Amino acid sequence: MSQVNKLLVKKPFVRQAAPEAKKEQKKSVIGSVAYSEVLAPETRYIEMTQAEFAAEYDVRGHKIYNTSIYPDKVVSDEEGNFVRKELVSRVGLSLQKMISLKQAVHLIGNAPKLTATKKSDGDLFIDYKEYRKSKGVHQAMYLGIKSALNTGDGAVYFFKDKKGRLKWNVWSYENGDSLIPTYHKDGSTLEYFVRRYKSTYEDVTVDTIDVISERKVETYAQLSDEKKSGFARTLEYLGLKDERWTLIDSAAHGFTQVPVAYQRNADVAWGDGQELIETLERTLSDLRESDAYFALGILSLTGDIEVLPAKGTQGKVILGEENSEAKLLEQNDVSPGFKYEIETYFDQLFDITGTVIIRNADLKGGDITGAAIRNYYNPAIQYALDKAPNYHSFLNQIESITMEGMGMEQGRSTDMKKLDVISEIDVYVPANTMEVAQKIALLTQASVLSKETAAEINEYATPEEVERLTKQIEDEETRSAKNVQTQIPAV
Repeated sequence: MSQVNKLLVKKPFVRQAAPEAKKEQKKSVIGSVAYSEVLAPETRYIEMTQAEFAAEYDVRGHKIYNTSIYPDKVVSDEEGNFVRKELVSRVGLSLQKMISLKQAVHLIGNAPKLTATKKSDGDLFIDYKEYRKSKGVHQAMYLGIKSALNTGDGAVYFFKDKKGRLKWNVWSYENGDSLIPTYHKDGSTLEYFVRRYKSTYEDVTVDTIDVISERKVETYAQLSDEKKSGFARTLEYLGLKDERWTLIDSAAHGFTQVPVAYQRNADVAWGDGQELIETLERTLSDLRESDAYFALGILSLTGDIEVLPAKGTQGKVILGEENSEAKLLEQNDVSPGFKYEIETYFDQLFDITGTVIIRNADLKGGDITGAAIRNYYNPAIQYALDKAPNYHSFLNQIESITMEGMGMEQGRSTDMKKLDVISEIDVYVPANTMEVAQKIALLTQASVLSKETAAEINEYATPEEVERLTKQIEDEETRSAKNVQTQIPAV
């Protein structure tokens, strides 16, 4: 792969900025109606880096702790000379982690719904479901989507081990990976995928990239001249390799496609609420700073006070002259204003990020119906349903690679071409298990739901549940026939 550098660019992450002043547009009048010329979009954006996303995710990286943004107080004397620095109160909230966790669980906490098309082999579909479960494919999906929610993107890389068994790794900025896709002209099929990271090569930490094409995996590193082989120098001299990158490994991966499923989100899970989180942290910090001054009371002394009592003694006495006075200053109670402001910010934050917080105190006990549970979680359900289509391609990339991996591992590549599987998000909502079981049973008895479908959607069923039920019925019929035969008297 020559010209490696061409593969190291990708579209930046952005957040919308406030628009500029409205520009005068060219107008024309047709009859009595004035029309404005339609211009190309001119939305202003602020570029965001994944390092900034990581700082938002980890509470220790929040702006509230940055003294260049929120400096501590400097105390000076009457002549302006520095006396001391007073640390201001700082309150950080790890809301980003909570929001990301809840979105991930609602989106992919349940294994996705798998549907095989009519032309697919039913027995092969059962085998495939068992295979993907043994490979932990659902876990790979969860970690890949969680990475996209935390950092903006994530990838699942599939490979074969030395015994030809399918394995996977999750690549994420959280783990030190920069992910760069290159697509074919259709905009959805990967042509190349690049993972950039730091690795150790001959006891030296070097900048490294893996370039994965539809046929092979190549690894390049930025090496000093003394580390480069004579072959690498010759390639550079002939102009067949990029001068910055030296090929250190190359191997065929065995797939007929780029064995990487990549997911990129427009923003991180908490992106729409980041400004609100920063406002909450600043408001709580101001409240804590106010409490540091006034929460414990201020004693006002007038006149000549000789002694103050020790705080641990009984029957406290203050000694002073006849006209002296000691009293606590009364402060206006500002807590209601802070309480209203903070609660309003939290409600708005949870609304725009689809976050539902239910505490034990909110549930009055007893058996909660499924309808009540769904009402509690309705904002989260709506949010997850709105976001689910964004993950359709990612899920089906994983299914495609997994099916090809199964074909290679089990020597069934030709058979696997007969299988066409659709993978869809199944939004997780806590459920009343008994109520769900009763609903499935009633629908089956009313012939609204087939026994096969009932077995598939039952959470206690195994992938081959239909086969087990069929065998169970056959065994019972066989035993029944034998019993009848033994009961017929001999003639």
